[in-house]
Amino acid sequence: MNSVSQPPQNPKLPRACHFIVPGWGRGINVGLITQGTPNYRREVGFDWSEGPEAHKVCRMTNAARGITPQQEAAMFGGAFWGWDSREANPDNYDKDGKPLVELRTLDW
Repeated sequence: MNSVSQPPQNPKLPRACHFIVPGWGRGINVGLITQGTPNYRREVGFDWSEGPEAHKVCRMTNAARGITPQQEAAMFGGAFWGWDSREANPDNYDKDGKPLVELRTLDW
């Protein structure tokens, strides 16, 4: 029997959250990150506008689910840099989701 071990769930992070995929246009720019899963899933058919408006809608949607900007940033970090990385720790981000310490970023 083959089994894939999943990393333990981090109680500081939500099970899943939305984010805006930088550089992608309307209708294809919304992603869903699931804790413990690498990368993200595109949420096709969501139209949250573009640019700052899209980020605002995303933050409001996450906030309605009790997800903070720090958690959103850490979920992004975990999906792209690993769930045991510094980037996946919400304590490394300020109240706006900006890094408090030097962290890796993606150049979109």
